[in-house]
Amino acid sequence: FVDEGGTIRGINIHVNPYDKEFPGVKFLYDGHTDWIHICSIEDLCFITVRSDGTMEIARKTGIPIYFKFLSILSMFSLVSLLDGYYRLGVKWTFSLSKDLPTPSLERLHAIKCHGPVGGEFSYSKLEKIRSNKPGCYILRESELEYDQYYLDVCVENSTKPTTYKIERRIGGGFSFGTEEKRYSTMQELMAMLKSPESPVKLVECLPPSEYDVSPLLLCRLEKENFDAADDDEVSQMLPCVTHFIDPKELQLFKGHTKEHQGRISVVYRGVWRRKKKKKIDIALKVFKSDHHKVEEQLELLGQWA
Repeated sequence: FVDEGGTIRGINIHVNPYDKEFPGVKFLYDGHTDWIHICSIEDLCFITVRSDGTMEIARKTGIPIYFKFLSILSMFSLVSLLDGYYRLGVKWTFSLSKDLPTPSLERLHAIKCHGPVGGEFSYSKLEKIRSNKPGCYILRESELEYDQYYLDVCVENSTKPTTYKIERRIGGGFSFGTEEKRYSTMQELMAMLKSPESPVKLVECLPPSEYDVSPLLLCRLEKENFDAADDDEVSQMLPCVTHFIDPKELQLFKGHTKEHQGRISVVYRGVWRRKKKKKIDIALKVFKSDHHKVEEQLELLGQWA
């Protein structure tokens, strides 16, 4: 229902961000045929709910509008729908209603963790905002595994961050990389990594921002998603001649268990993100940092070529 100067009128509410005539939220009076536009999803400011079933929608394009629901669950359902569209289309880290916050988003805010934005976005943000300054890092959720996180850290003498895996273990706690030790909370694990004895140098965290334009904004018109390529697509994408790959297209997972370790090189799992929004799982052979015999490295490079 909607209250208009003391007169209560029944309405139907429709939500469609892609409606050609009235994108976003609109309503229709009972017995009428003309829809009335409230606002687009982008023009939503915040939503307030009360225990009596009243919901207030604040918008950029007009005065607040109030609705009265017979069912509290129906009111919560609409708030959830609008909040979901807003987070997927405008600001992924922002909840429209403080009265009904998203629990998972609150947990991410508490540990300054990004959602499953992917390595490419994280690397780009570190380069753009901090120019890959050593010690700067981003913590993010895995885009493939629910209980996994990735820590992207800018290191000395490297144009790309190094990625480490953090895993939530069955039974509780977190583990870092291939270590067996468990930490009771993510905060405890990050405190260990910031200690002088840590194998990783952490200086400054780049937290998620409501202004991030990440791949999580699935409902934006200009989507930037990478889809896994199937076998036929992989064969077509792989070049038939020698091909030089831009290092920015490669994502190396050093936090994963090594696939193979030789005398002067180590093989890691990785991803090659192609410009046509496709990604290929790959194996990356990397020279060991403590091996400095150039002749052997050049000989091995010749064999690879």
